[in-house]
Amino acid sequence: MKNQILDELTNHPLSNQGSLSQEFIARGCTDWKEALCYVNKIPYARNSDANNFHLVFDEQCGTCSTKHALLVALAEEQQFPLQLMMGLMEMTAEKFPVLETVLKKYDLTSVVETHCYLGYQGQRIDVTFPPKATYRVASDFLKEWTITPQEIGDIKIKLHQEEMKLWIAERKISYTFEEMWKIREECIDALSSKKQSAS
Repeated sequence: MKNQILDELTNHPLSNQGSLSQEFIARGCTDWKEALCYVNKIPYARNSDANNFHLVFDEQCGTCSTKHALLVALAEEQQFPLQLMMGLMEMTAEKFPVLETVLKKYDLTSVVETHCYLGYQGQRIDVTFPPKATYRVASDFLKEWTITPQEIGDIKIKLHQEEMKLWIAERKISYTFEEMWKIREECIDALSSKKQSAS
């Protein structure tokens, strides 16, 4: 995972400035590179409470939302310039091969999804899927927002649902919103079971 982003983050050590900082340091993370690598290695799966990013530690799993919210909460303690970003994207079988069966089943080419990642000095960083981090996120988002770690649960879901309704209307999709949301759930289950990353 050697790249310019990680090389730069190695030069920013973690200081003992709060409870999350103490958690990361206790787990052997002495700088930002090690913190990102540690979170990246944690398996991709939904947490029991989507609003609680602290569960990434307790349950040793996380999603794009909880993993990146945890890191941004750490950044707030460290006064480090990381942002929590949310992008609206279309998940296709080309980007996520494990979704091919689900999409074909419903005769769809894509499903609209929100994805969380980090913003750092104009770059996008993604540590969602182990065992390898892309660290660079595709630029083909339909929309992007900056959110807070506290907005990854109900607020994120509400925004996603509003955007999906617009997407269905704009694309003239034959499924209702309720049907599309269930299809989206099947896609997330496929990603969770296979732990696939975008190509």
